[in-house]
Amino acid sequence: MHIGWRQYLTQKFRRVPKHYVLGVSVDAESVSFCIVKREQDSIVLVDEETVTPEKWGEKLHAWLKEKSLLGISTCVCMSHSWYNALQLDRPNVEDNEVHGALQWSVAEILGSDKAYVFDYVDLPVPLAGTNKVNVFALPRSVIADVVSHIQSADVTLKEITTAELALCELMPSMESATVLLTQEAGEEVVLHVVKDGNLYSSRRLKGFENIGSFSKEELEMGLLDNLGVQIQRSMDHFESQLRQPPIRSVLFRLDSPHSTTLKMQLSQLIPAEIDQLISPIQANEDIDVYRVNLVSLSAAFCALVPQPIAPPTMSTAGAPK
Repeated sequence: MHIGWRQYLTQKFRRVPKHYVLGVSVDAESVSFCIVKREQDSIVLVDEETVTPEKWGEKLHAWLKEKSLLGISTCVCMSHSWYNALQLDRPNVEDNEVHGALQWSVAEILGSDKAYVFDYVDLPVPLAGTNKVNVFALPRSVIADVVSHIQSADVTLKEITTAELALCELMPSMESATVLLTQEAGEEVVLHVVKDGNLYSSRRLKGFENIGSFSKEELEMGLLDNLGVQIQRSMDHFESQLRQPPIRSVLFRLDSPHSTTLKMQLSQLIPAEIDQLISPIQANEDIDVYRVNLVSLSAAFCALVPQPIAPPTMSTAGAPK
C-alpha cells in the first residue's frame, strides 16, 4: 500500500485543517463518520454520516472534499464486531517483551492460521492474585483494508483503536468505578466497568438486541429484569474478585427512545445511581447527539486528545512458526 510522490508531496505540504478532527467507526454492516471541532472550552459536533462498507474510503473522500477538510486528523475505531477481546495471564518477562510473549497465547486461543494484529492493556489491579492483561486481536487483513480506505480518503491517520478503549476516553472523569452500558442500533449491549479512565472489564450481553423495538409499556412489564441480573453480576465480580469498593453508579446509552423509562426501571433493579451517558461533545440543534453513532463519536474525541492511546503494534499472531 504505497502512494506516489505527487500524492505524498501534496499531503506533506498542504495546510491541514486546524481545530477539526474526524472520527471513523468501522462496523461489519456500515461505516460512520463524524466531524467535531474544538471551540475555546467546548467541543462541537459539526456533521455526521453513515455509509455502506463498499468503497467507504472514496465516499469519505468525497464527503470531506465538499467541506474542504481533506487531510483532517483522524482516529479509526473498530467496532465490537471486528475483534476478539481476551483476558490473558501477563507473561513474566520485561515490559518490552510482553507483546512478543503474548503472541503464542493469542494464537492458541484464537485457534486459526489467520494472521492477527493485536495489542494489550494491563489490568489496573491484579485479578484474584494473578496478573492479567486485556488483549484486543483483529485479523491483519482487516487492518490492511482499513489503511487502504484511509489512504483513499486522503486523511491523516492518528491512530486505530477499539470501541472499549475509545469509550473510556469519552467517559466523564470519576474516581469511583462506573458501569457503562452501550449499544448501537440492533446490536448487543456491551457492559464496561471503568474507573478513573481505566478499563477493568468488558462483556457483551446477548439477548438484548431488540431493546429499541420495545414500547414504554413493554419496558415497564419487567423486560429488563435479566439485564439487571447481568449488571449486578458484573458489579459483584468487580467487588469480590478484584477486591474493589462497591460500584455506585451506572451510565447507559442504549438503542431506545425511552431513556427516562430505562432509567426508572434500572433504578428499581440495581442498587446504584442510574443515569444516561451525557456526551462531552455538543451538537447543533438539527443533530441529536444521543442518536449519533457512539463509537465514531468516541473516535473523534480520541483524535482531539493531545496524548491519545498508543496505536496497536503491527505484530502477527497466527500459527506459531
